[in-house]
Formats: sequence, structure tokens, C-alpha cells
Amino acid sequence: MQLTLHVTKACNLRCTYCYYRDFPTGRMTAETALAATGIALDRTAPGDALAVTFFGGEPLMAADLIRELVPRIRHRALRRGRPATFKVPTNGHLLDDDLLAWFEANGVFVSLSIDGDAAGNRGRIDTEGRDGFAPTLAALRRLVADATAFATYSVITPGNVAHLADGIRFLHGEGARILVTALDHGADWSRRDLRILGRQYRALAAFYREEMQAGRPLFLSAFDGKIEAHTRPTGDGVGCAAGVTQISVAPDGTLYPCVQFVEDPRTAIGHVMHGIDESCVSSDVSSGVPSGATVGAMSDAMPHGRDEPCDDCGIRSRCGRDCACVRFQAEGDTARLSALVCAHERLLIPIADRLARELYRRRTPLFVQTHYNPAYNRLRALEALVRSMAADPSTPGAHR
Repeated sequence: MQLTLHVTKACNLRCTYCYYRDFPTGRMTAETALAATGIALDRTAPGDALAVTFFGGEPLMAADLIRELVPRIRHRALRRGRPATFKVPTNGHLLDDDLLAWFEANGVFVSLSIDGDAAGNRGRIDTEGRDGFAPTLAALRRLVADATAFATYSVITPGNVAHLADGIRFLHGEGARILVTALDHGADWSRRDLRILGRQYRALAAFYREEMQAGRPLFLSAFDGKIEAHTRPTGDGVGCAAGVTQISVAPDGTLYPCVQFVEDPRTAIGHVMHGIDESCVSSDVSSGVPSGATVGAMSDAMPHGRDEPCDDCGIRSRCGRDCACVRFQAEGDTARLSALVCAHERLLIPIADRLARELYRRRTPLFVQTHYNPAYNRLRALEALVRSMAADPSTPGAHR
């Protein structure tokens, strides 16, 4: 079960691509968060983990609340036989040594929002319109130096797409090893932008190939997610858990199916004071598909795996078309297929496949280990690598 607590909508940045339009200073109370935890635990199978994300805005603007909630949520979850994990996405501006040490001691995973190098981060500005890159880079270097397990999260936009490959190489050179990228589906992408994106993905594929052949572990979500959907398939389509095994909670306690919906009150599925309105979510948890009521009166049921234009598509089982947030962001309606998603997936998946075929044909040891050995815990290996790097003064980015 995934529980996203929007502890505040306040933010110290004004990223040009952010889907939030206002940033009120109010924040969630501990009582609201714990009530939401109870609802989520009721929907978590015994022995399964409750995965809690502290979201914003900028969640570190409510760092004291996070410090209070982590031990209390962990205690409540364990009392019910369910372990809890914790993650916080952050721009890093408020990540000081004390807070970082607390996160490390309490098992809070940090996802640092940084769009590559300085050129890629031009859309990330503060409330005064100033460049927000330097404090985020300082946070990245602090994470590497302190041997904290972390990921970087980079948004790809038409404005920064030309810097994608250089930006990922830059983050890797600084010491990041878990590199997540996400397309801005709400942007206006031209054919020219998509051609540039294709060139950048091909350049990234060359970088990934170099690292795998050299035996240097990394996780690059753009390729690894698509490759794993082939080597370790889970069914027809990527699927969507919005409102079923994924709940987002606004600061006032209103429940939503996922993070992108929190801005639209039409998509509410309940409140922490009275729980989830079960008419708003599918009863078929295995399908992970929200019903039409999940998005208010906006659409009928999202047709998971039954989109007529996709019926004969050879990559449908590895496509991100089912994500309700993506559809909502791109089309404003979860029942409508996104032309951008289709174009992006048809662009990315063949590049990932060519890359994988070459590495497999060469029997590249790290690639085979990563994608074909079910006993290999990749993220744990990467976390161990990050810690070993910090102890090695020759590592780029270490001991900054």
C-alpha cells in the first residue's frame, strides 16, 4: 500500500513546469496524518509494507512534522504486523546535516529533485525568480559525502530536453547512482522536441552501455523500467493503482487517488474523518483500476488493457498508457489515451530494446546479473555502492 501525505503545499521554489498553481502556507496536522495511516493500514494486507511518502510543496518546510510522524507511523504499522517504509522527495534547499543524519538514522529515503546540470535546471527558480540550482547541487554533494542512500529525480521538459544526456552524465559524475527521469506530460511537446528527445535517449543508451560493460552498477529508470517489463513481466500493461493501493492525502485530510489529482476537488474519494467512499474505487484490487467515480463526473472507467487503438500494439504490455495521473495531466480525463504517451513509448521502448539486445548478446555480466538473476537485489547493491563510494576519496563527488 502506498500512502502519500501532502504535509504542506507551501514551497520555496516556483518551478516553471509545476502543476501546482498556488502554494498556501497551511500544513497537515499529525492527527490527520495518523488518521490517514489507519485508513491505509486497513487496506494493507498482513505482512505487506506500508510505503509512506511525505510530499509537498516542499515537504522539508514541515520537517518537524515528518520527524514526529516517522516513529509514530512505524509503531502503528508494526503493531498491526505491517512494516513501514518512508521516502521524502525534496529540492534539497533545506536539507542540512542534522536533518540528513536524522533521515539516515530513521531509514527515510531521500529523492532529490534535480534536473541534471545547471543548463537543465533553468526552469527551477525560487520565489524571487532566482536560479535554484546551487543549493540543490550542494544537497546532492552532501548526500554523496554522507553515504546516504538516495535517488535523483529529473523532469524532462521541452525547455531542458536538449540537456538530458549531459545532465544525467553530470549527476552520475557527482555520485548519483539511482537516476529517475519523468516526462512532463502537461507540456506542449512539438515534433521537433520529440526528435531531440530521441537523440538524447540514444546518447543516454550509449552511456548506459559504457557503464554496464565496465561493470559499474547504476539504475536508469528510462531504460531499466522498460527492460524489466520484458524480463520480469507482471501482466498486460503497466497498470495503475490509483485509489486502490495508492492514496494521496491533502493537508486538510481530503483523500485522492494519486498525487496529480490533489489539485482537483472533483476527484476526491473521501476524507480521513469518514474514510474512503468505496463507490469511488474499483473493488477489483488486482486490476488496480480506479472507477469513473474516482475522478468525479469526469470520465467512465479507465479501460485498462482494453483501449481499442492499442489492441494490436506490440509494446502494450510495457507501455505507461494506464497511469491515471499521466492521462489526467496530459488530457484532463483518465478515460482518454494520450497521444504524447503513445509517441513517447514508441520512441523509448525500441531504444531500450536495442540496448538490451546488444548487452545480452555480449553476455555483459552486470546486465545479465541485473535483469536475469531473480536473487539479485539491485537497489540494495546500489545502496551499498553509494556507501562504499563515500569512503573512497578518489570517487567524484565524495567528501565535498
